[in-house]
Amino acid sequence: LDTPEAIAESYQFRLGVECVALRAPTFRAEPERLAQLRDAHRAVLDRPRADMTRQAWFALNAAFHETLAGWSHNRFFVQAVRQQNNLRRMKELAVFTSLDPERVRQSCDEHLAILAAVETGELGFAEALLRRHLELAGRLSVGRYATD
Repeated sequence: LDTPEAIAESYQFRLGVECVALRAPTFRAEPERLAQLRDAHRAVLDRPRADMTRQAWFALNAAFHETLAGWSHNRFFVQAVRQQNNLRRMKELAVFTSLDPERVRQSCDEHLAILAAVETGELGFAEALLRRHLELAGRLSVGRYATD
C-alpha cells in the first residue's frame, strides 16, 4: 500500500469482502465477543488519547474488522481481511501520531453503531454503516498518504 491508488484499491476490495461477509447466510455474531469489542471501544472513548498507543489502536481496529468477517463463518472472508490488515499494519502504525483524535473517536462511534446493529439483527443496516465507515476511512487514508 505504497501509493494513493493502491490504498484506494485496497479499500474497494475491503468494501466488497467485508460488506458481503455481513450478508453471508452463515453470519452469526457471538454475543460474548460482541460485548468484548463493545467494551474495548468504550474504553478507548473513556480515556485520554495520550493513553492510546498506535499498536493498541491498530490491534482493536483490526480485531473489529476481522471479527465481523469471522462471524460469516467463511474462511475465505477471514483470510482476505487478515491479509488486508497485514498490508495496512506498517502504514497505519506510521501515521497514527498524525491521526486526528476526533477521527479515533468517530471511528469508535462508527464501530459501536455497527456492533449495535449486528446485535439487534439488523444486518442490512450494519452493512450500510460498515460501507459508510470504510468509504470514509478510505478517503481519509488516501488523503493522508498524499500529505505524508
